[in-house]
Amino acid sequence: MLKRNFQSRTPLRSLVSKRRSRVVGVERLECRELLVADLEMLGDWTKQVADEVFLAENVPTATLANSNVVHQSIVSAEGEGGLTALDNYIAAADASYSFNILSTTPGLGVTIYDVGMTSQTWRSPAETTWTQWKHRMTILVPSAVTSSTSLMIVGGGGHNGTGGFGDSALTSSELFAAASLAISTGSVVAGVSNVPYQPLQFAGEATGRSEDAIIAKTYSQFLAGGDDNWPALLPMVKSVVRAMDTVQTVAQQQHSVNVNGFVISGASKRGWTTWLTAAADSRVRAIVPMVINVLNMDQQMAHHRQVYQGVTTAIVGGYSSAVQDYVNEGVFDHLTSARGQELLTIVDPYEYRDRLTMPKLMINATGDEFFVPDSDQFFISDLQGPTYLRYLPNRGHSLGPEAVTTLSQFYRAMIADVSLPRFSWSAQPGAAIQVTTVDAPTSVKLWQATNTQHRDFRQGIANVNWTSTSLAPSALNSYIGQVSAPTSGHTAYFVELTYDFMGESMQLTTQVNVRSAQPANQSPVVKQPLGTINVQEDAPVVNIDLGQYFDDPDLVSAADQLTYLLISNSGPGIVNPVVNGALMSLTLLLDANGPAQVVVQARDLAGETVENTLTLQAAAINDPPVFDAGDDVQVAKNSGPYSQPWATNIAAAAGLLADPQRALDELSQTVEFVIFVNRPELFDVPPEVSGSGVLSFTPAVDAVGTAVVTVRAVDNGPSGSPHDNDSVPATMTITLQPTTQPPVAMDAQYESDENSVLTVAGPGLLENDTDPDLPGDLISVIASVRQSSLGARVDVQEDGSFTYDPADVQAIDSLQIGETLQDTFTYVLRDQSNDQSNVATVVILVSGVNDPPVAVDDQMSVLTNFAQTHDLLANDHDVDSQLDPASIVITRLPTAGSAEITSEGLLRYTPAPGFVGTVSLSYTVRDVEGLLSNEALVTLEIITSPWQNQSQNVDVNGNGRVTAMDALEIINYLNSGQPTRLSESNLNPPPYLDVNGDGRVTALDALLVINHLNNRTDGGEGEAAQTQPTSLASPDDWLVLISQEVTKIRRGWL
Repeated sequence: MLKRNFQSRTPLRSLVSKRRSRVVGVERLECRELLVADLEMLGDWTKQVADEVFLAENVPTATLANSNVVHQSIVSAEGEGGLTALDNYIAAADASYSFNILSTTPGLGVTIYDVGMTSQTWRSPAETTWTQWKHRMTILVPSAVTSSTSLMIVGGGGHNGTGGFGDSALTSSELFAAASLAISTGSVVAGVSNVPYQPLQFAGEATGRSEDAIIAKTYSQFLAGGDDNWPALLPMVKSVVRAMDTVQTVAQQQHSVNVNGFVISGASKRGWTTWLTAAADSRVRAIVPMVINVLNMDQQMAHHRQVYQGVTTAIVGGYSSAVQDYVNEGVFDHLTSARGQELLTIVDPYEYRDRLTMPKLMINATGDEFFVPDSDQFFISDLQGPTYLRYLPNRGHSLGPEAVTTLSQFYRAMIADVSLPRFSWSAQPGAAIQVTTVDAPTSVKLWQATNTQHRDFRQGIANVNWTSTSLAPSALNSYIGQVSAPTSGHTAYFVELTYDFMGESMQLTTQVNVRSAQPANQSPVVKQPLGTINVQEDAPVVNIDLGQYFDDPDLVSAADQLTYLLISNSGPGIVNPVVNGALMSLTLLLDANGPAQVVVQARDLAGETVENTLTLQAAAINDPPVFDAGDDVQVAKNSGPYSQPWATNIAAAAGLLADPQRALDELSQTVEFVIFVNRPELFDVPPEVSGSGVLSFTPAVDAVGTAVVTVRAVDNGPSGSPHDNDSVPATMTITLQPTTQPPVAMDAQYESDENSVLTVAGPGLLENDTDPDLPGDLISVIASVRQSSLGARVDVQEDGSFTYDPADVQAIDSLQIGETLQDTFTYVLRDQSNDQSNVATVVILVSGVNDPPVAVDDQMSVLTNFAQTHDLLANDHDVDSQLDPASIVITRLPTAGSAEITSEGLLRYTPAPGFVGTVSLSYTVRDVEGLLSNEALVTLEIITSPWQNQSQNVDVNGNGRVTAMDALEIINYLNSGQPTRLSESNLNPPPYLDVNGDGRVTALDALLVINHLNNRTDGGEGEAAQTQPTSLASPDDWLVLISQEVTKIRRGWL
């Protein structure tokens, strides 16, 4: 079933239809039909363009011609050595490429250039006339260019034997249509003529050739052994490549317009050129090949010849007369040869299908004289990328105005980047075609034409008439067209969909299918009986070609087909017949024998049947006995007699175990076992297997080892070919295993001291351990990391090595010099059988050694200007000795103040005068044994008294004034009986009783306040400088002063 989807943007269309040129036998392209259509669409203003164009034709060339512009090839030569002859030819540099602007015609909204271009030099003068290919080009550049894509129309024409540029690329009517299209799309439109350059006269020929005669001649030259550049399609493609170069150069030089993509269109051999140009040049964005269903050429032409078998009108050598040039040169006869296949790799677009992924629109005629209408079946499903069709009914190879309209619509859509209508189709059983739409059409038609005699639909030759009927949707978005088989001849059909697209009515179609009349069916027959087959029981598979036993008169003439079915089998327990296509396979069931009849049916496409019967006779033979062997056996040495079931499913034939049973002729047979033992010395009673499958033996005393036992079953039926009473042997092992005893772990003792890690290498713990099974067994320690009884870390390895680390165990660290204690840990052994030993104890005798003392960091606070002592050893310790106070050494002095060790072993620190802050010092100490400690850090924080007012030391109550009340605060505290050392009191300032900052409250603090009061000039002054006490004649003087001040207070003086 062929199914094709149209779901992407449609390729651009060609702007051409065909007519005969002034050169006899030369086809040209022209587009007169577009003139009226575009005038109606664009309006009256476009007529002015036509007027100017027509006027331009009367202007002398010399007046319009620009200075000659010679442009070298812009096709890169880097492609030389490409994958194909086409790639290499296009990429090859050619100095003969040039162009001249013959005339320039400015018009309303468009400038028209008439260009003479030399595209290349092909072949030598000894091989052909006119080796330089010359072409006329018309390039139309609109005033407002909005698209970088250009339309390139590939045309025919000729040079009329002059060897010049030849016919104009576009006639006046074509020129008007092209101008309209250029203006409306804002794109450059161009045409190139003389593709191929014609006529060409080849060596040894009297006259020149044109069109297909040129191409056919060059193909025959290649087939005869000529080089890869002979096929004329190569220079034809290069003509278009050079034309694209020229368009780009003229647009850029004359208008500063960049053209970087092309839509190529041409008909017939120009359509062939269009396909190959798209394969050879990446600038091609889309193609519109017309009436050129040449892809997959060898299959196309084989189908072509088959279609026209029996046709006599306009037929040459079995082919349509339209392709007579190729028939005359014998091209088609060589397509399947090795050289013919090489030709196709160069010129068949099908060979480049992986490159042809751009949008493609194929416009074909149902009455094409060159190609049969259903020829696209050989390639369309293999094309990649957006692919569209339009078949024109009742049109021949020259097409008609509909092609031009469709081209214009598609080109406009491409320029506007508008998605085109999407639909798909598939052939259905019963000669129906189903179309499924994504975008809704305005109408759908089924077109049909019938030729009652031949499969010939050529326009003007077969005289068939295509008619249409409208299709209504059979379901949502689905249309089905039913095509009745003709009573005679052939009916061709396709579906046409019409869409309202971009304001115009657009038609797209499916491909064309053909349905042929069917003759009256004849029933299948038995060619020969299947007969009787005699085989022996258990014979190999028998294969039978059923096609040798059935026939049908319609197999060739009416393309009938037979299918085969298994109808019955009388012996399902004897044979299993399977029919696959025309092959029947007979598989005998195991051990089955007897007769069976198998009936097979042949059925043709019309449902007519016939049956054939096969008789199978399977002769009985004695089948070998069977049994299922048990597992290998393992027993311990000296374990005594052994007897256990071993063999199961014991039968004289395998068929006796089937359900239903087979081999019933062996049901009464008995089975016994025959045994061979390779090491009989291991047994007092050798192994044997009873008829019921029980294995028995008795090991020899103290025997250890493995015996290999071979077991065969033997029945009491006949032996000798073809009979077999001996089974397939089975092998088992009987292993007599030695018994094992657990290993024995022995206690051990090691010595170490309290400060050392004891490391014992392997075998270590294993040195005095034993195993009754040695030397055949291996023992190891069960590895572990554990703690000893006192808490030391013990790491035991499998090889018997271990480490013992007593670090940080208090009981061990506190050992005195010469003192010892015992620490213990345990371990267990394991052998290869995973048997474990007893638990063994390891004693570690640890001796004490002198440990150094530990000096601990200290911190102390010191009042500024006052020395203070500190017991450094109060927090230091020695685990096994006494600290020696006399050994304290200051190892680092403070950066401020002074420090010394007193004779009592105390630290005395005196701050620097007025210094407040933090300093530090370091010290060490020794124990009475002389062992040195670590270095400890002493941090000293020098602070002022917290009970001294830092703003004004004599402002005791902190109210910002100094009065007798401040002194009275001190006197009252002294009279209260509280501690004079403030650190021993629970006082939280204010009041700030410590005037002199010595950390105590004394009468001196009150005196400092009184002196300050006596020295001031204003008793009511605020904060003032700190005051030092006045010198007194005797200790009692301050008491007098205080008494006086108190009297003043009481009298209210202050």
